[in-house]
Amino acid sequence: MQLGEMDLETAAREARGNWQKFDCFAWHDRPEDSEEWAIVYTHNRDSDLLDQSNADAIDKALAPFTEGDNPDVRAEHHGHWACGWIDGYAIRVYRNGQITEAFRAYHELAARLADYPILDEEDHSRREYEATLENLRNEGFADCYAPPEEWAGEVFSWLWDHNQSAVENRDGNGGYATKEEIGEALDALGYRILWVVSYVDTGEVREEYREESEAQERCEALRADGVLGATYCEQLPTYEENNNDANTAT
Repeated sequence: MQLGEMDLETAAREARGNWQKFDCFAWHDRPEDSEEWAIVYTHNRDSDLLDQSNADAIDKALAPFTEGDNPDVRAEHHGHWACGWIDGYAIRVYRNGQITEAFRAYHELAARLADYPILDEEDHSRREYEATLENLRNEGFADCYAPPEEWAGEVFSWLWDHNQSAVENRDGNGGYATKEEIGEALDALGYRILWVVSYVDTGEVREEYREESEAQERCEALRADGVLGATYCEQLPTYEENNNDANTAT
């Protein structure tokens, strides 16, 4: 049974001196009354976004108890063979025979987590969103697209509305859209580079192609048919930064 599933008094008795039961553990800078303290861990090097978010919420809640000359909470950073390091707190459970306010605060958080796994929904959602944007940037897009600098946010919004599974949290570290799914969004957002064939028939004609080879073949066919002035050019997406950019080829 976890501490959050116990009542306060039982949890305090169970937590007091818990570090003495840890396997292969050495607490080199323990306080003089270390038998009154508990060590609790919140996250490690490999923790997912949920654990990181909860750890941050716990940190904020316990911060007031870390102040003063003889605080009831101390931040702990320990090495661990499996994950490199693990962080948490040493919490004085009893002071002068009474359960400390610090342990009461921690137990309240533990009880909340026993009922529901997220301490701060807004913070957790923000972390998922930011991680998904970073995953989108890392995946990138094909050379046939030229989106604006902040394209990841637009792609996320489009996928959330049209292909939500592409950006849903999968492994605790955000969503992972594929290049194909990113391309689908960029196409819908109008960020594909097009190749425009221009020529004069009964009037000026413009034809758009998705591939340069297609535009080149069309120009060659028009010239073979005697159409003069057939050219093609690269047309970049018409967002503000690239409004006037175009590279002409013949």
